[in-house]
Amino acid sequence: MPHFGQYSKPLKNVLNFECCNDEFTNKDNSPYKTLKELHNNGQLVYQRFKNKSKYFSTPEGVYDKPFQLGSVVFDSNFESGNLFSAYKIYNKQYSLVLQNDTKTKGFTQWYFFSVKTNEKTNLKFYIVNMSKQYQRDPAPLIYTNRTGWVRAADNVYVYKNQYKCENKKRDYYTLQFSYLFDKDETVYFAQSYPYGLSTLQEFLKPLSLERNVVSIKQLCVQGGSQCPILTFGDNTKPMIIIIARQHPGESASSFVMEGIIQYIVASAHLRQKYYFKIVPMMNPDGVIHGNSKCNTLGVNMNGKWAKVNKTVPTAQHVKSIMKKSSNIHLVLDLHESYKNQGIFFYGYQNKCTDFLQNVELSCKHVNHHETRLSKSEKFAKTFQIALGQLFNIPIFSVQICNESSPNQYLNPEQFRLIGQQMCMALQMQIVDPDYQLPEKCNAAEQAGSDSEGSADEINEEKKKKKKVTQQSQENGLRSTAKKSFQTRQIKLPVKPLQDLNQTTLDNNIKDKVLIKTRYRSYSYKTPDQKKY
Repeated sequence: MPHFGQYSKPLKNVLNFECCNDEFTNKDNSPYKTLKELHNNGQLVYQRFKNKSKYFSTPEGVYDKPFQLGSVVFDSNFESGNLFSAYKIYNKQYSLVLQNDTKTKGFTQWYFFSVKTNEKTNLKFYIVNMSKQYQRDPAPLIYTNRTGWVRAADNVYVYKNQYKCENKKRDYYTLQFSYLFDKDETVYFAQSYPYGLSTLQEFLKPLSLERNVVSIKQLCVQGGSQCPILTFGDNTKPMIIIIARQHPGESASSFVMEGIIQYIVASAHLRQKYYFKIVPMMNPDGVIHGNSKCNTLGVNMNGKWAKVNKTVPTAQHVKSIMKKSSNIHLVLDLHESYKNQGIFFYGYQNKCTDFLQNVELSCKHVNHHETRLSKSEKFAKTFQIALGQLFNIPIFSVQICNESSPNQYLNPEQFRLIGQQMCMALQMQIVDPDYQLPEKCNAAEQAGSDSEGSADEINEEKKKKKKVTQQSQENGLRSTAKKSFQTRQIKLPVKPLQDLNQTTLDNNIKDKVLIKTRYRSYSYKTPDQKKY
């Protein structure tokens, strides 16, 4: 997949936006009423795969590569890319159709594609088959060589459109935005910071040499791709299980997972107290193919935990690990959410709530008002409810939002810091395991913010506790973890990954990687690989 260097805001005057005319500020006025009508009558300028279905068919004679027509060049034929087709509907305006999740008729939320023009021009895009509506109008992430990753689109709107899903049970929504292109400039558009399997492989390479700290093995093979599992610590200690990327389109959770792994690698004290099992990417095949929710068999993994089967092998193996363990201290399932702001938790029971309280003390982005610790029939088959009820253990779904507050977006480094702060919360349990929040704070969590006075008292209590338990402890742990992990980093050349079935690793072979995968063929070489 494309790897990109910068994600910070560009220098002043780099984004050369110009005032848009009226036609760019209006919403979609497409004359077509269905996606079939759009395909049959619209001017097709790009289609990703050959397709002979009764609704969408590639023009005759074009089956060996993506179909491309016109001076505006679209592409999504790279890892995690998702754009099925593009249609020119008006001058400088294009309707875009996302690829359904593999073997499904929906789940179109994640998008990642590139556009290149041969002249400086302002183009307007309508992604017409978004399956969910946002509470706010989310500006897409945009990458260019000039700017790095920025949220720089103009005229951004999300609204319900006239199209219907293929099963006719749900509506589609349109994400509308415009962007001013420079001549011969390739611009990437994405819902969130892309994080593919190859990015995970590059991150794990230095860790493969730390055999006295971490064990990296193959959990299973799903969709032709091997799923790695990381093990830290002594198996006689209380176990902590952390998983991420059940839903392939939730890439922010992978950056949080990186922060968690960095902290555990650097903290010998934490490894002495707990036994960690970490699965950083539960759905590697779905990630490769640019799916939003499902794997390549069309299965939404997080709805199958009540009765897992061979269609979700990673879930089978994780559930087996939990069955065999009698000393599970905590289980975390990392997700990305677009509904609210900050980070919050879903769970089945009130066990291990001291961890949640410590996270709120160590991380300023926690939104405890959205945390829900109760059983819900709607989510009865999800990981935290189904297995939390089955094994009677504390399982929390960690919901990570792109926004910490209105129009304040988090970047990958901040996501990593959130992961490290979650580990600090575990460290605080070791330092002061008997600490409990004051009764006023507990009552406020149940009843919400009843009054301004009680909220002030709660904040004051938090500040006092934070000053006593964190001021020296956290600052030292944070700097030690960061420096320690940086000294462990080893830059290795990017080469094909080796099989995880081998049990030993030759010290002289440092350029081999631990994960073997099967990629689809790419149409051309993507940009040089760089790390975020």
